[in-house]
Amino acid sequence: ALPTYGGDSRVLIDGQPAPLVAAAEDRVTAVLPASLGVSTLIEVEYQGERSHGVRLPVADAVPGIFTIS
Repeated sequence: ALPTYGGDSRVLIDGQPAPLVAAAEDRVTAVLPASLGVSTLIEVEYQGERSHGVRLPVADAVPGIFTIS
């Protein structure tokens, strides 16, 4: 399980804390849940101060591992 708080920061997806992969001075990397709808509200909280939310569209993705023979 990944933490939802790191470096005085957290990312909220539709109001819920997201698991964090990394947190640095200039960026935060979070894992988005697979259950997202067609759009999601993303907010970043730093030292208790929450950013204005940004609503973004969500598109299907099909990740894969490819090799070249």
